[in-house]
Amino acid sequence: MAEALPNDRTPQSIMFYEASEGGTGALIQLVKDPESFNDLIRECMRLTHHDETSGEDVGHEHQPPCVAGCYDCLLSYTNQMHHNIIDRRRLPPIFLRWLINEDKEVVHLQHDDRLNHLLTMCDSDLEQTWVNHLYEHGYNLPDYAQFSVEEAETRVDFVYIEAKVAIHIDGPHHDGEQQQQLDDQRRAELERFGWTNMVFHHSEGVQGWHGMIHSNTWLFGGGE
Repeated sequence: MAEALPNDRTPQSIMFYEASEGGTGALIQLVKDPESFNDLIRECMRLTHHDETSGEDVGHEHQPPCVAGCYDCLLSYTNQMHHNIIDRRRLPPIFLRWLINEDKEVVHLQHDDRLNHLLTMCDSDLEQTWVNHLYEHGYNLPDYAQFSVEEAETRVDFVYIEAKVAIHIDGPHHDGEQQQQLDDQRRAELERFGWTNMVFHHSEGVQGWHGMIHSNTWLFGGGE
């Protein structure tokens, strides 16, 4: 079993414990036997509808097809309050980082794999265009797409976790006055929690985006 601590509203850590009476030694085995941990991660990938080796999303093969989550993977009656933020598609980069091969090296998503993963997470063609532009010019890809920042109670198009940068790809629907006010509120809240906002507006076009990317090499790298 697992419980979020100090509570499920503001989780800071996860407590795992054996629920069977007397215990079965499962947790001790995970600590002492690295291969047992590998087996656990592979099983987690299988249960969340991902290829156990590559992390590729195979949710479309599940019946019925699974998008962000289903009752055969992550959803349950006990976590109904969190169904709106549960998204199994965010898991492969984490699982692959934890998966240890025979040489005890950490396995990371390859650049192409990360691109494909990000593209599947995009909510619009505009977001896909932005990601493809980064990839085609050799810039650093973001860590996650459609990332929920719990403390700010908002979801961000793309994030660079270590730099704590939130990327916003604003399509035409962001031009309305009411939406702009909502965007300003959400981004001010992100800044309050230490995030840096970068906005790429649809009116700027790819050339305008390129200039902004080129002037922020500390985040995107120098490109090719």
